[in-house]
Amino acid sequence: MDPSKFIPTEPVNKALNPTAEAIGDSLGGIAKTVLYPFLKWNIFVSKNLDDFEDKIKAKTDSIPIDQRDSSKFGLAMKAMDEAKYQLDSDALRELFANLIASSIDKRKNDNISPRFATILGQLSPEDAQVLLKIYEQQNGLVATALIKRGSTASSGSSPISSRLMLFSTTHTEAHDISLDTLSSLGVIDNIQDGWLTSDVYKLRYDNVKKLPIYSQFESQIDLTQYKLSVEKGYLRLSNFGTSLCQSIL
Repeated sequence: MDPSKFIPTEPVNKALNPTAEAIGDSLGGIAKTVLYPFLKWNIFVSKNLDDFEDKIKAKTDSIPIDQRDSSKFGLAMKAMDEAKYQLDSDALRELFANLIASSIDKRKNDNISPRFATILGQLSPEDAQVLLKIYEQQNGLVATALIKRGSTASSGSSPISSRLMLFSTTHTEAHDISLDTLSSLGVIDNIQDGWLTSDVYKLRYDNVKKLPIYSQFESQIDLTQYKLSVEKGYLRLSNFGTSLCQSIL
């Protein structure tokens, strides 16, 4: 059944041509109207839809009136549509609301791609968290390391750890599935045949052999037959990924 049959067209039609002052209320109302059928199908709960509406209104109301631009309402509508399966996540409601607000902010909407909403709709809460952590790093760069095991009698080796994200000498995280997702969407570049050369990153690479996970692997092998090594790499936020983050934050 076509969900649009449930949508009252009159409120939507009126809201599609709002004054600059009323853009926030219009977008919040459209979201409530357009997404209501999915509430009836138990795709999300009522309080999450109310929260989404409130977030949209608050974020759009914070845009100065002279910077509000309704010419790209289509991008905001696309974001609402993509959000319908993500409203159970508070983090993703926040990011979608930010994207909708950016769509009507003339200081930002020239750089918004229709793909942003599609990509955001394909992220899990963990994916989004990892993306934002990468964005927060200097120049969108994160050193990575892979612990590998090889024979003492040959030069070959194979990975035995997840790819470790080296946020500092002591703070490491592993999110293999999220990195695969973000890389496949073109949001990050996962470089495995090069490394970062500044002193701060060199220290992080060198410190991998002092991490508890390295010691744990080392204790599990016969060091007369096997040896451990560290493969250095890095993550780089793509230009596309940078623009996406600037639109959802």
